[in-house]
Amino acid sequence: LAQAMMYSIDELINKSPNLLPGISVGWTIIDSCSSRDEAITTLSSSLMLSKQQNYQSMQCELSLSPADNLNQIFLDEQSIATNHQYFNFSSTIGVIGDKIDYITAIAAAYTGSLRICQISYFSSSKDLNNRDFFPYFYRTSPPLSIQVQSVIDILVRFKWNWISLILAGNISPKILDDFIDDRTDGFHLCHSSIDTIDNDSTQEDLARLVNKLKNQTSKVIVVIGSEAIIYPFFKIAEKLKLTGRTFIGSYTWLSSPQIFNISADVIEGAIGFTFNGRSLRKFSSYIQNLDLCNDKEKLWFLSILKDKYPSIELERMNSNLCKTNRFKSQLLSEFYSPSYVSIFVIDAVLALAHAFHNAIGCNSSFCPPIHKVDLLNLKINNFLNRVKFHGLSSNQFHFGTDGGPNMTLDIVNLQRETRFPNQSIKAVKIGYWNQYSGLLIDKAKIVWNGNRSAGIIPTSECTRPCQPGFYKVTDSNVPRKHRYCCWKCKKCPANTISDKLNQNVCTYCSNDTQPNQDRTQCIKMQSFMYTSKFSVFIITIAFCLQCQNNSSSYNGFGFPIRVTKVPTPNEYLEIICHQQNSSISIFKMSFSGLLALICVYLAFRTRLLPDNFNESRYIYLTSILIMAIKIISSPASFLTAGIIQDGITLLSILAFGASPLLCLFIPKIYIIYYKPELNNKVEIMQSITKYTFTRFNSSKPHPNQNSISLTATQ
Repeated sequence: LAQAMMYSIDELINKSPNLLPGISVGWTIIDSCSSRDEAITTLSSSLMLSKQQNYQSMQCELSLSPADNLNQIFLDEQSIATNHQYFNFSSTIGVIGDKIDYITAIAAAYTGSLRICQISYFSSSKDLNNRDFFPYFYRTSPPLSIQVQSVIDILVRFKWNWISLILAGNISPKILDDFIDDRTDGFHLCHSSIDTIDNDSTQEDLARLVNKLKNQTSKVIVVIGSEAIIYPFFKIAEKLKLTGRTFIGSYTWLSSPQIFNISADVIEGAIGFTFNGRSLRKFSSYIQNLDLCNDKEKLWFLSILKDKYPSIELERMNSNLCKTNRFKSQLLSEFYSPSYVSIFVIDAVLALAHAFHNAIGCNSSFCPPIHKVDLLNLKINNFLNRVKFHGLSSNQFHFGTDGGPNMTLDIVNLQRETRFPNQSIKAVKIGYWNQYSGLLIDKAKIVWNGNRSAGIIPTSECTRPCQPGFYKVTDSNVPRKHRYCCWKCKKCPANTISDKLNQNVCTYCSNDTQPNQDRTQCIKMQSFMYTSKFSVFIITIAFCLQCQNNSSSYNGFGFPIRVTKVPTPNEYLEIICHQQNSSISIFKMSFSGLLALICVYLAFRTRLLPDNFNESRYIYLTSILIMAIKIISSPASFLTAGIIQDGITLLSILAFGASPLLCLFIPKIYIIYYKPELNNKVEIMQSITKYTFTRFNSSKPHPNQNSISLTATQ
């Protein structure tokens, strides 16, 4: 990365006739040693030793303990910012770095207090977007939030909500959840598994992870993190034949030349994003032509080289050994292999150079003498906000309002390479993504894993969508956090339908319709089908009786009914009429009760008529039973509802019908079947005669009573 910075300054700035013409730019390299203390100490020394240093009353304190977090850093930066009036500035026009977030944050707070612009080439923390705390901080690499957002948009586009997640490095699994929670389109993402790998992961650790993934039901694996960690994982996946999966990734590993050597059986069909800017071919060519052993500007490299090869004398290194192709190739692969991060380093240097070019009033062929420029009061930050140039990560590079890059990312699909035998995979552009337009993909260009065509889109869902005719049911055996993605599908109950995917409930058909066979729509109800001759007979008799009753007892009175349909196992529908508790029904019931009361009164008055000449006793008993049933059933009918009300009404109707049957017809049936000798005209006449004379004789005065006797004489 240091070589990328030197390449930018030496080749792209100092040798450029149009960028800072006539001005030579220098550089100072500081090794932070992955320590905030070391970074701030060496950075302070470098700034103070600059040519035009003039710091007065440098009154600030920075907490550099390892336990510090970004919030504490923010507070430190605020306290420092209050001391702006005490500082003048050196000829240092900007700071490039760092790669590690916690070092970048403390350095950005420090340089911001000095009003010196800092551009990071690999920081990913979204906290650094806060312009109130870091007004002089910029970055050329997309923050992790942008990477995650683009990955989620891909998952949403292909409806993949059941994934395995691999995080390579120090990345929190919650970052995906943060973006899912902000979505308003109802998309829910569930993790079949979340695994973390790092530089300390052994071959056995990676093998266990691969075997775990082979047993997962998810077919999409999202991989986010460093290529240096991810590449060994893919080598193990290649060895253990992890096939039939679709990998989703970011530029951090997807555009790596090493990845293109992974077997197509494993990684073909992977989708992710890279940059639509220029490639690193010129930088790679520059690296190939370096004199690695005799460059006096790279004395630290000689020190590292001596530690790496202690058996080789330094004098021999300075000889023709470094020029041999085999040794040079080995050095390049170990120390100078171009990394995708070099793109961000080069763009960071170019951004600072273009801002300085505009700040001092340069044009494409001339710059004012540098000694006439007031570098201490030069407001480079105002120009860095508006800088635009042709970069490597973007053809039109510029910063956004949050200090991050506004870039359009290429969406690529890894496909099988057939032209070059030393490369198994190639990246094919299938679309693009940016923060404003979102995701645009040409699906026809995609080749999925297993060399499947674009039309056969792989699926990765915990549960397939519930088709029309079914509805979703929560599975109590599924963890609560996965219930948005995992469910059961059940057939819609009878007389209900569902006409959309993943309906939570089925809807009832209206009274004049019924579901089709698939229960996906309501259709017009078919004609009634009567399969029982006895049913036909009963319905006919009931209709006739109803007509007779309407013409006699209840002529002119009607009542509203509610019709419901009850499905039967053979898919037929039974229509049931329910009487509504309306004012008309109350009047009807009151009227029928009044009729029953009148019947009881009349029956009571005629109870002593000759029993062999009329049915007064039976009618009286029948009226009493009907009145009792009416008194019992009427309140119950009004105080209940639903099927209970229907049951009470049914029982009362049966009781109404059974009362005259028992009291009026059973005695006659008894005579007909068990006393047939009494069922003739002679017997009836004798019974009437006997009853008449008995009643006549019983009506004469008793002999002991006072009476007048008449004697007949001849």
